[in-house]
Amino acid sequence: MGIWEGVEWLGDAVIQSDTIRKIRLLKWHSTACDSFLRFADSGISANYALCSVDVDSEFPCSLWQAHWLTGVRETACRNSGYVARAAQFLNHARCDTPCAAALDRVYRHPALLAELSKVLSISEADAVVAVQQRFRSIEGMHSSCDWPVSSRCESRVSHVTTAVRSWTPSTSTAGLA
Repeated sequence: MGIWEGVEWLGDAVIQSDTIRKIRLLKWHSTACDSFLRFADSGISANYALCSVDVDSEFPCSLWQAHWLTGVRETACRNSGYVARAAQFLNHARCDTPCAAALDRVYRHPALLAELSKVLSISEADAVVAVQQRFRSIEGMHSSCDWPVSSRCESRVSHVTTAVRSWTPSTSTAGLA
C-alpha cells in the first residue's frame, strides 16, 4: 500500500457526510490531491452539508484538479446560497419563491439548518422554531412583505402559498423540533 492510497476515502467521506460544513485544503502532494478531489467531485452534487471550501494559495492545481475542485466549490456555493436566501426570507428582506424554496431546503437538511443558525447568531433550536413559524405565517405574505401590489406579486404569493399548503416537515429534522 502506497503512502497516498486511501486518500480517496477521505473524499468519499466528504460526499457522504451530513455534518461536514467546511473543508480547508492546504498544501497536498499532487497524487493525494488527485485522489481526494476525483472522489470528492464524483458525487458531491448530492451533498447538502458542505457550505465552504477554503483553498491554500500554494495548493497544487493541475487542469484536472481545477476541474474537480470546481465541482466541490460549486456545491458549497449552492448550499451557502440556500442558507443566505433562507436567512433573507426569515428576516423579511426577500419574500419570493426562491427564498421560500431555500428555506424549505435548509429545513430538510440539518447541516444547512445548523449553518443558518450560525448566520443568524441563534441556537439551532431557535432556528427550527423560527423556520416553523415563518412557514406557518407564509399565507400572510401580503402584509409581511413590502411588495407593491401588482398582478405579478399576487402570482408569486399565490404560488408560494400553494407550495406551503402542500408542504410537510421532513422526518430527518423532526427530532430537532
